[in-house]
Parts: sequence; structure tokens; C-alpha cells
Amino acid sequence: MAASSEQQTVIPEAASEPTSVNDSTASRNKTEEPEHPDAPAIRKQVEYYFSDANLRTDKFLLQCCGGRENLPVSLGRICGFKKMRKFPKKVVPVALRRSNFLEVSDDGKRVWRKVPLEGKCLLDEDFKMSESETRKAHDKSRRRIAYPLRLIPQTKKVLPDGMTKKMMLPTGFEPTYAEGPLSPAEAAEDAAMYDEDKPFVERIELAIHQFMAKKRMHEMYSKVFNKWMIFGGVNCEPRQFGGLSQVEMKQMAAEEIARARAIHQVSWDRGDSNKWVVDFVGVAEAFLSSIYPITFGYEAKGVATACRVLRAFYNYLLLHSVCDEYRSQILAARALCDKAETELPQCYAAATALPGAFNVAASTMLGGYHAGANVTDAGWTTDSERAVWDVRGVGMRVIEAEIIFRAGCLVYGNEALRDLVDTESDHDVDAVKPVKTESHLYLEVVKIVSPTKNEEIDYMLHRQSWDGVMEHLNLQPMGKLVSSEYTFLVEEAALKECYPGLKMSVTVITLPGGMHILDEVKETYCSFYKVLPNELLAGRKTPKFRLMNRHLEGLEMAEKVGIDRVEEMEAGTMDDEGYDSDEAD
Repeated sequence: MAASSEQQTVIPEAASEPTSVNDSTASRNKTEEPEHPDAPAIRKQVEYYFSDANLRTDKFLLQCCGGRENLPVSLGRICGFKKMRKFPKKVVPVALRRSNFLEVSDDGKRVWRKVPLEGKCLLDEDFKMSESETRKAHDKSRRRIAYPLRLIPQTKKVLPDGMTKKMMLPTGFEPTYAEGPLSPAEAAEDAAMYDEDKPFVERIELAIHQFMAKKRMHEMYSKVFNKWMIFGGVNCEPRQFGGLSQVEMKQMAAEEIARARAIHQVSWDRGDSNKWVVDFVGVAEAFLSSIYPITFGYEAKGVATACRVLRAFYNYLLLHSVCDEYRSQILAARALCDKAETELPQCYAAATALPGAFNVAASTMLGGYHAGANVTDAGWTTDSERAVWDVRGVGMRVIEAEIIFRAGCLVYGNEALRDLVDTESDHDVDAVKPVKTESHLYLEVVKIVSPTKNEEIDYMLHRQSWDGVMEHLNLQPMGKLVSSEYTFLVEEAALKECYPGLKMSVTVITLPGGMHILDEVKETYCSFYKVLPNELLAGRKTPKFRLMNRHLEGLEMAEKVGIDRVEEMEAGTMDDEGYDSDEAD
């Protein structure tokens, strides 16, 4: 075999320094390093894979290298071939570097031909194999091929941060996931497991166990599901010392395996209709509206994840006929998940957009919640501090509030209110005094009215009059946010985040003439907001009997004679003879 370029002798230049004896010896030892015994066999096998005789009809390898494109092929994939598995992986790139036919990348992870393949190959639809090629017994290319053939990626798929290959596998919570039809054996097993003669408490517990076993519970799915189960009255505690071997599981039925591996238990007292009610819709409403937002927040992606978890469990109950007597409730609860997925993020957006610039301006001028929030008007601030502070979005300056409040009153107020704020009149904005202030009102939006064309024109004229004088002046036409008792003026940008059915906890200021000001929005709630007493049971543990003081009179005797004689001791009927005989035992 001819020597490769790495084995050729290098003639030192005349101008170079003389090589020392030690350096020449080390160089000679390096070039004469013995080759691994398997190296020739490795080169022979891999060169055959890439040879014209094999590559032209090797469908898999062509999909890796692209045929005439001569793309680098992963050496790890080559080492996985049947005839290459016997060779050490570390030796393969070292052996191939001495090949005159192949090139190896610097990192030793990819290999390709020095001279690309020429002519037609199996990747071409019009390729015709010779008679000798079609006679190959192992040639799988004789099967019908669907063109065009796609190339197989030779680099590892880049996973998102914090994810592994197993975490990327299907979980069963995907939006497009659908459980396949049940086989006759599975249907018979379900019929026995969820028999209508069994109490609901037992059936729902088995359903929870089976559902958990069939899903790949990532951290977020598990957190949401466990929180939901605890809120619904299901105990969730890890089982200790309850492991099962594969041999034991083969001898057990599906129901027995589910019970043995379960971490969710439904207490039998949940079946008491005087204390507990089965309400799938009510629990879903309360969990999604009052528990989930407080615990996990309103982020749209997280809300969608929570709704998928609930929806997947409802689908399991329907498919396996776990509790057909509550089928209508389960369908309604599943439909609620679609509603929650839309409303919860919008509810949060409404909370951040309200009360709007006009109501903040009115609150500032009338001494309400937002008065004094902007520190640039404070007497203790200096001009240099005001120049560098960016306090936009924190309250409103008095001069800006006066302009916005005056414009709103002139466009939307009655004649008496317009007369009070008109610049041509003798009155001033400070003359406007609130008639009354109402706190802790709980209102529901019933209608939303967009601004009219005339109102938009009026506000355009107001903005033009202040162009170049006031920067960042939030003068926008306002629509109406209508509740059953009050009507509020809100900018169109904030109005778009609201919807009929939105509930609010607010403080309202009433002006002369009946105009209502949204002074403060404490909280917003979705249309299906509900609170259940189940919250009081969350985290509650069943009390257990413990002996905290072992020196109380009578307890030491109880330990000696057995707990079954405690009642005799308390009654004073236990004789000394019985005690002596027990101690003798």
C-alpha cells in the first residue's frame, strides 16, 4: 500500500535550526508508532461501504452522504453497522486517517470520500441497476422505492435547554394526541375495573391510577395534576417501601398493579353525600379561576398546559366509561377548559391595562388612589433628579392629568361638567369635587361600546393642539365599559383587553352629573370565577395518634400488658393475677 501524505518524509529547510538528537528520536518514535491490528480490516470494510460498487446501490448510505453531494457521514453511524460493531470505536478514525480513499474530519466524528461519486445512483429516479447488482441476495434496493428520497441528518438534534431525549418523547398531553380504540381484551378489563356496581369513590381512584400510568408526567404536568387532585379532595402522598419487581407485576392484574403503584388515594368518607358532592364543573371552575392563577400565574403557555392536563383526564374518563352517570358534567368541564385557555391570559391583560389614562388622570386630580404617585411633582425632588428619572407608567404628573381629565370631561361630560372644566369659564378643574366614593365594589362587565367617529375627531383636535408642547401625552378616544350599575370611560387600547363577563373588584368615584371614575382596579376575575371550601382542606393532614409523654400514669403498664387491656385499666377491672400472667409470658 502506498504511503499517505502523513507518512512521507519531511525535508527540513536549509535555514532551519539543526534538530537535536532528542527531538529526532521523538519524531521517529511518533511516525513509527505501531498500528492497531484491526486497522487494515477497518479501512477495508469502510472503503468498501463508500466504493462505487456498493455506494451506487446502498440506499441508506446514499441518504446519509447525498450521493454526488459527498456530504460527511457520521462515524458513529458507520460504527453501528453489523460488521463494524466488533471494532473499537476509538480505533476507527485513527485507522481511516491512513486511507487514500477517504477523508476524516479533524474531530474524528465524520468521514467522506476524497473523490465524489460520479454518474447515476439509486437517488435518481431514472437509475437502472446492472444484472449483477440486481442478483445480490442482500440487496434491499430491489424493493419499491418512493421518490424523492429524503436525506438523513448526520448531526445530533439540538435539544432545548433543560430537555433530554426522553423528555422530548410524546407525553400524551399533546393537543393532537388521541388515544386509540380499545381492543376486546382492554374493553373487558375496563368493564370489570369500572363496573357500575362499584362505588364512585373506588372507580375514580382506579381511573386516576391508570391515567397516571399511561402518561409521561413531566414536572409541570405533575405539579398541575397533583394540585388539582388535592383541591378536588384526593389525597396525594408518596408511597414508601412499595416497590414491585417485574416478576411480581407479571402475576398481578392491571387493577392490582394500579393500586400497588398509586400515590393518589380517595378516602371512603368522600362517598358521604351529606359532606361531599361530585361536581366536575364546579371543581374545574374553582381550580382554573381561583387556585391555578394564584399558584402558577397567568402566562398563556402555562395556562394552555394546565388546560391540556385537565382535558386529557376528562377524555380518559369518557373513553373508558369510568362514570357514565356524570357524563354531561364531564363534557361541560371539558368545554370549560377551552374557555379558560382564552379568558385567563385576557383577564390578566385587562388587569394591567385598566383603569386607563383618563381614570388615572381623574384619580390624580380628585385626590384618589393615584394622587401623588408620580414623584416628579413632589417638592423634595430637584431638577437634576427629574431629568434622569424615568417614571412613566408610575402615576401621572398633575399638568398631564389636568389636560387629559379636561379633554375627557369636555367630550363626554354633561353641560354642567363641561362648564366646570372649560378654560374660557371662570372655573378651574380644581372646582370639580367628587360626589361620593365607593370602595370594594364587585362589578361584572355586561357590554363594551367603542368610541364613535365624532369622538375620535374631537380627540384628534385635542392632540393637535398639544403637539410640540407636551411629549408622551396619552390622549386617546374612549369607549364605554358598561356594568349593570356603572358606566366607565376607558381608552380603546384598554377596552380591547376587556370582554363581557369580566369581573372586577374596584373603587368608584362619582362626579357631579353622574359621571363615574374608575379610581382603582384591585383585581380582575374571569367570567367563571368561583371559590370553593375545598381550599380549606388543601394541605390538611389526617390527625394521627401519637404518645407525646410516655411517663403518664398507666401508659407504661399499657405497653407491658398490651393495648387491648387499656380499657380494663381505665375501668379498674384488671386484676393482678392477669397482669402477672401477661408479664410472665
